[in-house]
Amino acid sequence: MESNRLCSILCLFSLIVMPPVVASEIVAAEVAASKQEVTIFVDDAYNPYSFKNAAGEAEGIYIDILKTAFSRMPEYSVNL
Repeated sequence: MESNRLCSILCLFSLIVMPPVVASEIVAAEVAASKQEVTIFVDDAYNPYSFKNAAGEAEGIYIDILKTAFSRMPEYSVNL
């Protein structure tokens, strides 16, 4: 019984004392380790919606929408 009480106290103490930054770093590390890789193929002939820039990278309105959407989904790693 005493060990359960001690465990409860230690758990509560760690939750109160543990800074949110450390907790968020732990969550970020877990998400980074479990990211689902996604490859999206886009057409590069629909300027201004999707096209290839001078560097050969995908660009355009559709690409911006995809990047914004996936920036809010940290569990995915997206290649365009």
